[in-house]
Amino acid sequence: MRGQFSLDFILTIVVALVVLGSIAAVGSTIIETQKSSTIRQQLDSIGNTLAAILTTSAVLDDADSASVSYTIPKIAVPGEERLQPCNIAINADEITLSYEATPSVDVIKKFVDPTGMTVPANAKCGEQIVISA
Repeated sequence: MRGQFSLDFILTIVVALVVLGSIAAVGSTIIETQKSSTIRQQLDSIGNTLAAILTTSAVLDDADSASVSYTIPKIAVPGEERLQPCNIAINADEITLSYEATPSVDVIKKFVDPTGMTVPANAKCGEQIVISA
């Protein structure tokens, strides 16, 4: 009887530890998913704004001298004290925004290329870009 009690007690402890470990693993996954989602939403918002500015700059294509400047905001990453930079690559008609940490997040946005304007090819969140004729 005494041996049975000890075996039941040990099995109860083992089951409790397995359940607590599983709960911790699920909690960690939820936190990483939320972090990734928050970063993606911020990059999406920055990408939408930047695409709108670049598309609007296409109206100035025929101007002799025109300049549009925009300071790209940094992103707030959950768990980080300071705002974080991100990388931005601007190609012919596509903006790629990326945050290269754990978790890594990439967002791609399309825009109308202001062909008569000079658009920087690369930028970082927190920097000012200048689009000029």
